[in-house]
Amino acid sequence: MAKQSGAASIFTERGNHGNTSLLDSASAKENRFETKIRLESARAFFVDKLLNFDHLVLKSDLQGMDASVLAEMPYEIWSKIDRAVVEIWALPEVHRQDVEKVVEEHLRFHQFGWTPKSIGKLSRIELISFWLMKSRDTKDLYIKKL
Repeated sequence: MAKQSGAASIFTERGNHGNTSLLDSASAKENRFETKIRLESARAFFVDKLLNFDHLVLKSDLQGMDASVLAEMPYEIWSKIDRAVVEIWALPEVHRQDVEKVVEEHLRFHQFGWTPKSIGKLSRIELISFWLMKSRDTKDLYIKKL
């Protein structure tokens, strides 16, 4: 999924096919292969597949594309998410406006933390700072509706 439907290259790490990403920096250039794929609009996918549910549990592991894709989720769907785990990658390609939309708008009625027991102890500023630091570090973000 992406902001818009279309064609793209996806990069797969040779020794770890689970590390497949649209983002160039998610794997070393010398240790991956490229595949041409067709993308579906994230917004269209969310509306088509999730709009009719009353309660949702979300697991997002999009190899660095989480902010971009989750920013496209309409708020009426975000408001149905009771619990979530999002793998956060602090990659250079992550855009501030996507992170801020997810954290400031979509998660405004949710608490979050880096572990299930720390939910409610992580501030929005700390989350945004980590997500945008471009360190290539990853952490799981645990989310719970207020």
